[in-house]
Amino acid sequence: MKKITLFLVTMSFIFFGCGESDTTTSESDTTAVKSDTVKKIERVKLTVIPAIIEQSSKEVKTEFDAYLEAFNSEITSFEQLMKVYELRDSLINDLENIFYTKYYEEEEKQNDNFYEEWQIVENELQSVGFAGDYAEGMFQTLVISPILEAELNEFAPEDYNLYMQFENAYAASKGSEYPYINIDGYLKTILIGEKLLLNHKNSKYYELIKEKFNNSISCVLDIHKVQFSNDEKNYYNSQMTTEFYPFVGTCEGWTDFIKNNPTSIFTPIMKNLLDNMSLIKVKKEGASFKAFIVVTKKFINYEEANEQILKYIESGIDIVHNLRIITENDKEVFYTCYRFYTNKGKAKEAYKKISEKIKDAEIYKVEGDGYEIRIIKKL
Repeated sequence: MKKITLFLVTMSFIFFGCGESDTTTSESDTTAVKSDTVKKIERVKLTVIPAIIEQSSKEVKTEFDAYLEAFNSEITSFEQLMKVYELRDSLINDLENIFYTKYYEEEEKQNDNFYEEWQIVENELQSVGFAGDYAEGMFQTLVISPILEAELNEFAPEDYNLYMQFENAYAASKGSEYPYINIDGYLKTILIGEKLLLNHKNSKYYELIKEKFNNSISCVLDIHKVQFSNDEKNYYNSQMTTEFYPFVGTCEGWTDFIKNNPTSIFTPIMKNLLDNMSLIKVKKEGASFKAFIVVTKKFINYEEANEQILKYIESGIDIVHNLRIITENDKEVFYTCYRFYTNKGKAKEAYKKISEKIKDAEIYKVEGDGYEIRIIKKL
């Protein structure tokens, strides 16, 4: 144990170019209010990241010490727990700037042991409620990571508990140049979001997660197949794109989700999509195409269309596409779309089926190029 401690202290000299930092909060360098009645708990011992923060900004270091003071106090109430989370939230942007800069400063030195040494930083960040968000192994942003989960379960009301679970899961779901290829995190967020939706729809905490919840739903369900001339088929997410990067998607995880969550509002939606999914046939990636879209409602912005899609899902209707369309008059609109196909016959079958539930459904012939969709005419 002494050898490990000596190694970590030495790392702060050699790797980070600065001396060991005392992580004990003193009265001269913190804005935290001390109280003899508050029991202190050393939850973690930090050897590297305090020195990095102090080297960059003494002001941020003071704020970080105040956060550690609260984090290392015994939690005995919901208000005290919220204070810890609020202090963390107030720090994250400043810490992101510091550790983003530090990552690339050290990465440019081309030290053979860089990634192993940076893992020490990452481990310490996670121990106090932060985590690096990486794309293809490269640091992008700083997000939150779970802390004080036992205290959260003990003191927080259910809506706040679910809110924090959602934020933790959503933060962990990020981190790839291909955002739709690994949806495990998003599958978790839609389950937590569903609990808030069904049990706490009027809670302010549901309002706080609603946009991210809709985005998670889109990342999981707004999916279609693309078939190329060589009969290769891939799943793609968003719009009617045929571009592999960054829109390649997946249905992996759906089968387990359906099996493990039979009462979820998303389960029948997934079943229906697996039985009958939107399909575009093109010669090659990014090639232009003509297709037929079966739409139900028109909106002037993307968010309103997403809200309608969630209402459909709540009602058990498998309408999942939010299409940005350019009209005949060059106006941008957003349609909630049931299905789309390059095959006119399949589109008509889909129209007949959805018209039994939604009388205002329509079919349009469109042309697209993977990025933009334009209406040709209404059928």
